[in-house]
Amino acid sequence: MDEIDGRGEMRLALAQMDTRLGDIEGICSRVFDQAMIASSHGARLMCVPAPLTVGIAPTSLIECGNFQHALIVALQALAEKLEPLGIACLFPSIVSFEGAPIFEIFILRDGHVVPARSLIARERGPRSDEAWLPPVFDIAGTRVAVSFDLARDMESLPVGTDLVIYFPAYGYDDSNEETAAVASIRDGFFVDTVAKTGLWLACMAPVGAFDGAVYTGGSFVMDDAEHVIAVAPCFEEGLLISEISHGTVPDSIDPDLLPRWNREEWLWESTRLYLRDVVARQASGRVALLLSGDLATSLLAALAVDAVGSRNVIGVVVQHEGALTPQEECAENERLRIARQVASNLRIQVVECEPSSSCGCEEAWTTLECDDETKHLGKAKATSNARGEDLDALLGVARRVDACCVSAMTKTEYALCAPAALRDGLSRCVCAPFGDIYLSNLEFIARWRNRRSLVIPESLVSLASVEGGIGSIIDRAIPALTGDGELEEKVASVLRSQAPSKIDEALRAHIDKGLDFEENPLAGSSPQALRALMLLIQYGEAARRKLPAMPVLSARSLAERSWPISLGWSDMGRDGEDLMTVDALIQMEQERSSAEGSSHRAQARDEIMGLIGNLFGITPEQMAHMQSEEGQRELRQGLGDIESMLRKMMESSQGAMGSAGPDGANQGAQFRGVFPFTPGGTAPFFSQN
Repeated sequence: MDEIDGRGEMRLALAQMDTRLGDIEGICSRVFDQAMIASSHGARLMCVPAPLTVGIAPTSLIECGNFQHALIVALQALAEKLEPLGIACLFPSIVSFEGAPIFEIFILRDGHVVPARSLIARERGPRSDEAWLPPVFDIAGTRVAVSFDLARDMESLPVGTDLVIYFPAYGYDDSNEETAAVASIRDGFFVDTVAKTGLWLACMAPVGAFDGAVYTGGSFVMDDAEHVIAVAPCFEEGLLISEISHGTVPDSIDPDLLPRWNREEWLWESTRLYLRDVVARQASGRVALLLSGDLATSLLAALAVDAVGSRNVIGVVVQHEGALTPQEECAENERLRIARQVASNLRIQVVECEPSSSCGCEEAWTTLECDDETKHLGKAKATSNARGEDLDALLGVARRVDACCVSAMTKTEYALCAPAALRDGLSRCVCAPFGDIYLSNLEFIARWRNRRSLVIPESLVSLASVEGGIGSIIDRAIPALTGDGELEEKVASVLRSQAPSKIDEALRAHIDKGLDFEENPLAGSSPQALRALMLLIQYGEAARRKLPAMPVLSARSLAERSWPISLGWSDMGRDGEDLMTVDALIQMEQERSSAEGSSHRAQARDEIMGLIGNLFGITPEQMAHMQSEEGQRELRQGLGDIESMLRKMMESSQGAMGSAGPDGANQGAQFRGVFPFTPGGTAPFFSQN
């Protein structure tokens, strides 16, 4: 492509902004506003984040012709508005190219919209090796390349490239620090890439929640000497403008001043961004949640305050009746005290609800004269009814104050007790911000949050609180699976014997990492507990799909891990057998075919030797002797003697060798012992056979 001018330096703008997904008109309006500011500061090229228009999982949206039409028309209008400003814009989006989704980079310049990657692929042929190389073009004398996969594309950049603009497409992943953008540089990420190539690097990091993916911002520009010269803030919008001048030594930022990745902080801020953007799409912008006096609901209340402000959060406290002992009554009073204390610390509105008349259903069920299994099911139903009434109270308050309900469910609950949660009515909540975070992690997140301000009581930020949460999950999950009181007690006992961290570690190995049963860390210490976990996960597959939406903050969420609902198999291990895979099966088949080929070759050799033996009058015993090791040795020795004899015969006389007299017979006698017949005999060949 043609250069805009021949200057050796260029100002680059990175518009780190958060918009509503797919709001084409709103997005283009924001882009134009940012371009005006960037142009006033001398920027010649501006970039916007990748997931603005369709996110990263657009499904069939990109195949909708009218959506593509609306997007292109809006981009053409934007390109015409940018032309007088003298600034070009890189606008990434996923599009459909020949029936397959690709990351496209639209170049808005000189009033035109150019789909760079599709254009190059069409000109070179989509099956060409060079079709999907990073597009490279000139802007203000700077050779610019665009990449959506930095590790793959850096080695294929052409000589003469000055700047690589990297558009991260996938959201924050708690297991991959590099997804934190600038916050990962102090731990060595991105530095080696720049050191190997000697190119400038600009990272256009998105910020905000786009469908399930969450981005934490932190765009940056790094020069060819691995120095960061400009950064955008993490967790908020910002417009970064930096001068790109290849071959110079610009002022850089002290590495100690760069933000540093902290797992608890990034999990907290990711969930805050997710909840903020989800609530912003609701009409009222208010949140209603249960305060149950436990760690999860208390931490969710603090998260909601950080996301939308304390004036927009309503806490609902439901009193429970039915305490039969002083200890149970004391525990209920302590639960209510903690819930009220959390609300007071956060300065949120509180609505307290009296218990309904049906809360005593457990006693009614257990006093009926019926068999043990019916009593067991009645007790489970009573517990579910109590939780369901809590949610009914929450929904009633939410309707009156026009707020959206959010759930404090964790990834541990999604994995193990989805059917119970569905019966409780949690599908009526809008979202579950902790749905991709394991319960045992909440303790560490709460400790980090309390260092900002002490809003969560210290009694909740403890291992005992996490153990209580795991125990509650087990109590809710097991009855739905077994329906047998005796079996339920055995399974629950096995699971309760495991520490919460071990249960979450086993779930993480199976869900996030996709490890088999034998590779799971819990398989060595308690295979029975692991089998129970596998059964619970598969049993809840159907119910899990009806529960509230959640952010994706891990290598694999439960939505991505989903298995068929009607699947009648769970990973119970191989019982010590060797792992059989398709690759192993292929290797076995190749070895079998090779063995059969050797057998067929031996059979063919025997048949040929038999045919030769019949032609030469060799008996089967003589043929077997010739094929034995001794016969082969005699044959090799005889061939050597024959060679010596033939040399002597050729040296003595040509005619003597061909005579048929007594001398010929004597010469033929020399072959005896080597061959089972006399090749120099006087009888014709065919008469011998």
